[in-house]
Amino acid sequence: MLLAMLLPSGAQASLSGIVGPRFLFIRGWKPLRGPWPDHPALHALRKTFGGLWQGILLLLAAQILLLLCQLVRTFLADDSLTLTLTSHLRLLGKQGLYGTFLVLTFILAARRFHEHRLKLFTWQAQGLLIASVLLGLYMLGQRTWGWDWIHGFQAKIGEHRFAYGVYRASGLMGHPLSLAYNCMLLALVSFAQGLWLQGRDRRQAWIWLLISVVNLGLIGLTGSRYPLALTLGLMILAMLIHTRLGSWRNLLGLGLLALIPISAVFLFDPVMMGRIQELLDSTVAVEDRFDRWIFWKVHLQIFMDQPWLGTGLANYDRLLLDYYDQAGYTHIERKYTAHNILLQTLADSGLVGSLALLVIFFALFRAGFRTLKDFRHQGFLLIALGTLLGGLMQNTLRDSEYLYALWTSMGLCCGCLIAGGVPHESNGRSHLQDHQSGEDIADRHAHVRRPDAGVDSNQG
Repeated sequence: MLLAMLLPSGAQASLSGIVGPRFLFIRGWKPLRGPWPDHPALHALRKTFGGLWQGILLLLAAQILLLLCQLVRTFLADDSLTLTLTSHLRLLGKQGLYGTFLVLTFILAARRFHEHRLKLFTWQAQGLLIASVLLGLYMLGQRTWGWDWIHGFQAKIGEHRFAYGVYRASGLMGHPLSLAYNCMLLALVSFAQGLWLQGRDRRQAWIWLLISVVNLGLIGLTGSRYPLALTLGLMILAMLIHTRLGSWRNLLGLGLLALIPISAVFLFDPVMMGRIQELLDSTVAVEDRFDRWIFWKVHLQIFMDQPWLGTGLANYDRLLLDYYDQAGYTHIERKYTAHNILLQTLADSGLVGSLALLVIFFALFRAGFRTLKDFRHQGFLLIALGTLLGGLMQNTLRDSEYLYALWTSMGLCCGCLIAGGVPHESNGRSHLQDHQSGEDIADRHAHVRRPDAGVDSNQG
């Protein structure tokens, strides 16, 4: 989708022709198995995409297993089969099916436009930077005057978002926290791409790093404490990994780049400081300062009572209120979901449902470590860490907005690796020269690519 918005009209028409359902499902296997498989420099990419595709198939299998188990239990308990079926199919679609479409869209677009792939992702970086800055300007107005243009130019955000003299901005989304976690993903992917391009394309590298900094600022405008701290922590980790891999150049500049938003948000932002002081106020009970503690206790009890299949997605909402009452929390107003993807899955899907969750993280971390080892690109690894650690405080993998951002970020990483990882002329050296093995020495030092390099022999 990002590619389609940023391409010229003629390219959009071509893109729409190659990403239809028939093309994706019939011709999707080979692209995921290995874009440009004829070139020996891309064997590592073939393994990465093959592993990612296997992980998606395994995820779908785990979700189908959970669905079958829940259908059997529903039939025996004489509950609504229709409600059970629709709730599980919705989850299967969010966590697996349309994610496959998004990742394939990026991969197939990078394959189709291989002649202009570097220009394509330069356009995309510039478009993302402009879009992020425009969103930031809107959020500044939203934060100051309470704009809510989604509901009309005269509409304002509710007073429940007003604290410490300003509004918590949510951009074009319904809740500030949803926007914060989505901006976290874009900030991390952009930061990884910027680090990776430091020794390849300095100008484009700084564009990606600016995208990362702007999105870090957007998280600050939402007033969301944990996503901001998590994003900053993972950026610092990425810089340390980058240094350990021997890339010392511009490290000081990158460090200063990270310190700017830290200082601006934590030293001058009244919302962030006020919310942090609330959390540290020892005169208030822990459960009042940190209501997630209550959510976690209730959902742990649900899991202990029904460990194998949980409550079932269809019965979860009805049984949740009963468990809050049984735990003695009838008086609290916010009887929410777990705000922890691990406990949420265990509560409503049990140990069987948690298999799908394990598969998601396994596929992400597997792709992350492979791309770090073979290409020194940290995008997948940062996505995996951000999703896992973010899921400790939020039901991220049940949130449609986050899942869309997650799959899009994965597709963006795939496209960036294809665009920047394909060897091309650069003073007689390819970008992947340090990672290639087994090629002919004459091919490694050739100044002119073979006519068929980077082209799938099975494509027209």
